[in-house]
Amino acid sequence: MYLKIGNYTHPIGEPALQIGKRPVLSEGGIPLSIIETWLINGLIVGSGQADIDAKVAALVSAYSQRNFDAVLLLSDGATASQHVMRHRDSMGGIRVIAGPSFPNGGGAEYATKRTFSVTLEAEFPEAAATSLLSFRESVTFGGGGPRTAWTETKLGPPRPQLVRRQTIYRATQSGQAVGYRVYPTFPGLLLPERYALEPPSLTYGGGKNRGNGLFTDYTLSWEVRYQSDRPLVATPHLR
Repeated sequence: MYLKIGNYTHPIGEPALQIGKRPVLSEGGIPLSIIETWLINGLIVGSGQADIDAKVAALVSAYSQRNFDAVLLLSDGATASQHVMRHRDSMGGIRVIAGPSFPNGGGAEYATKRTFSVTLEAEFPEAAATSLLSFRESVTFGGGGPRTAWTETKLGPPRPQLVRRQTIYRATQSGQAVGYRVYPTFPGLLLPERYALEPPSLTYGGGKNRGNGLFTDYTLSWEVRYQSDRPLVATPHLR
């Protein structure tokens, strides 16, 4: 089989390829993407130092390309196998995270052969674009009881004075959600609309640029203030 990196094709049988995959999970354990790693070990064979040197230069140049695909071809040299990493399908492209390295230096190295090692990595979306990375909401209650004001006296200590026997009941709903590839939606009012002082205050945060035209981590924050002449009771949304 042949390993093709961008416009460069390794000679048949030259590299040995090991492939690993691991998921990236949300806070709730939902698989969001898959990180795929290719460990490439091989042996360049040549007729002498000049030939080896030219082949090493071609190898280094191949792994310096940008926006390339990595494809393991069948023995006909044209048909793609099941092992393919496409730039267009990835988040941020295919990255060379190690190498090209040349770990051996003894014996016939750089005379008739050259041992090399390269590691590639790419991340591919797995979850639906609307998946939530995180969701948090809280509700705070206050008011309803008496209100005391303190008055400073000219010669003695401050004195409390009851100014209201009953105050307005208040509640504040606030929260934040992070969407995977689109903005999440406001989860809705926790209390009847007649108690809301005004429409929800919504704050949209910019997404994270993952390269290759892909953005993730779209943040929405919200706050709603309520008032009433009777106790307010509500439970935060759970997601």
